[in-house]
Amino acid sequence: MKQIIIYNLFFASFGTILGGILGCFAFTKTPKQIGYLLGYTAGIMLGLVCIDILPSIISEYSLFKIIIFLILGAVLTYLIDKTVQEKIDISLNNSLKLTGILMFIGLCLHNIPEGIALSSSLIFNQKMGIRVGIVMTLHDIPEGLAISAPLSAGGTKKLKALGFSFASILFTICGVFIGIFAYKIMHDLIYASLALASGAIIYIIYQDLIPQSLNYINDTQLTVMIIVGLVTSLIIISI
Repeated sequence: MKQIIIYNLFFASFGTILGGILGCFAFTKTPKQIGYLLGYTAGIMLGLVCIDILPSIISEYSLFKIIIFLILGAVLTYLIDKTVQEKIDISLNNSLKLTGILMFIGLCLHNIPEGIALSSSLIFNQKMGIRVGIVMTLHDIPEGLAISAPLSAGGTKKLKALGFSFASILFTICGVFIGIFAYKIMHDLIYASLALASGAIIYIIYQDLIPQSLNYINDTQLTVMIIVGLVTSLIIISI
């Protein structure tokens, strides 16, 4: 059990930490870099939701429930978005910060079932669990980047932006321990959480990431970056 917990903690944290560091320190030095990164992030997250997360639950969970939780995730994120906007001055920088916060919330919802899936697979079959963990680490790199990059680009101190990426790991770890102690009864929770998170992330992509990127690059450049992001996500998923 100790070895399983160590594996879980490593796989749950390494990719997000690496992505957070890249988002803060590597890709937000000029306005065009910010625009390219936001478009690329939108493409990656769209691919992960539409090519990976939703197809993986459609065959296992009620289509009606998936649609309900998908819509609920988008509506809840919209309400959070509007509530926060009413409380802050929406300058360009603050808007970028809001995008990062919303992505943080959406990915935290996603990370709980991700942690459950990781720990359950390791308990069921350690070799299979390690393979799942490696793929999950690759998935988590753009997720950490998706949180820290908008925050950093919006003027948030780099260590604070990185802290948001790190904080999202806690939700994965929470899911890990839920999976260890109660994985046999987590079926509905996993799929409902994934559908909810997918709705939240889709809202963020179309309402925040894409409009924000157009503040820095033109629509052709954005289309190219979204396609590059989609291809990247496809490669990651196929590994």
